[in-house]
Amino acid sequence: MRYVCASCALLNGKGLVPHARKLKEMMEEYNFDELGVELGFDYEEFLKGLDFFSDSDNGLYCSKVCREGGGHPRCYIRMCAEERGVSICFECLTSPARSSSTS
Repeated sequence: MRYVCASCALLNGKGLVPHARKLKEMMEEYNFDELGVELGFDYEEFLKGLDFFSDSDNGLYCSKVCREGGGHPRCYIRMCAEERGVSICFECLTSPARSSSTS
């Protein structure tokens, strides 16, 4: 069985957590709720969403790498790697990461 690399964005939320935290910090720093501009969405609900994605213990993120039994059973990245017989996306000839590095 092949596995994807440990740089997965869902591993402990390392790909999303810092960005969600930074976005919330910026939204609050610039008082987006007080700009007087119609945002087109519920700002308080948006902040709740950022709180959810900012929490690395929310159940969305993997706590261990795939090789150690972690990973979501329906992770499309892992399923794709297993289907193609590669360990990491970069090994795949059709990977966007591979094609951009060779150009």
